Amino acid sequence: MKASLLRPAEKTWQLLGLKPGESFLVLTDHSADKNVAEALFKAGRMVSEKGFFVSMPPTGDHGREPAPGIARLMKECSAVVCPTTFSLTHTKARKKATENGARVASMPGITAEMFARALDVDYKRMTSLGDRIRRLLEKKGKVRVTTPTGTNIVFKIKHAIVDDGRLTEPGAYGNLPAGEVFGIPADANGVIVIDHFPHARPRTKLYIKNSTVREVEGDPAFWKKIKSVKNATHLAEFGIGLNPNARLSGRILEEEKMLGTVHFAIGSDYYFGGKVKAGLHWDMILLKPTVQAGETDVMIEGEMIL
Repeated sequence: MKASLLRPAEKTWQLLGLKPGESFLVLTDHSADKNVAEALFKAGRMVSEKGFFVSMPPTGDHGREPAPGIARLMKECSAVVCPTTFSLTHTKARKKATENGARVASMPGITAEMFARALDVDYKRMTSLGDRIRRLLEKKGKVRVTTPTGTNIVFKIKHAIVDDGRLTEPGAYGNLPAGEVFGIPADANGVIVIDHFPHARPRTKLYIKNSTVREVEGDPAFWKKIKSVKNATHLAEFGIGLNPNARLSGRILEEEKMLGTVHFAIGSDYYFGGKVKAGLHWDMILLKPTVQAGETDVMIEGEMIL
């Protein structure tokens, strides 16, 4: 284990509010960065002796369920961190765990370098900015997003969530590294042009009608894939990055938090308040976005106005 990882590991448990005597779980997999997982377990044991360390086979995709025994252990622990290859956020296992009061931090694709850099941020500042954006998105009704590459889409956000690392309350969950405001884009119509996404070619166009992908231009294989998965064409999420230390690293966990970007996701929204269940949840990054909430500018070509 690298000594430099102990500080962000300690910060992780502070953000989760781990207390002496509480049970905690570090859930990783065989393909994830073992140095991060080991640092988290060591830091957790410095707070509480009731720790569990589990390494499982990779689930194979974001949103796929872990084994039933692991799901039960997640539900039984007070605090859970998941430095895994694929995200467990949009799973029944996570949802049942948080409904039972567990605090859960998901870290899909976390690397040692990202762990050391992107957790070292001003959380109060991210909270303040996130809350201002959340109020605008909810209050103004109509949100428009455009980009230099051709995105032009309009939608509404009825309920926005600030993911800023505050995970101390029973049932809290989110990503670490943290840093985004997100919600479900209702009545969405327009076009999304993907700038950065591992499952599709850059500049792939998604034509959206009534919050559903109706056509894809530029990547037939991507279009075939999402049509083959039930509800995968649903536009599930819109998010704005808040983390000034996040970078384009090839890891969606970090990239969707990057200050100056926005992202849209397709697939499931059920596990953060929506009604649509799907076999995937894929986030797509847009660069240099301009975001307007009503007549108010939130961002202009990636520069935050607030």
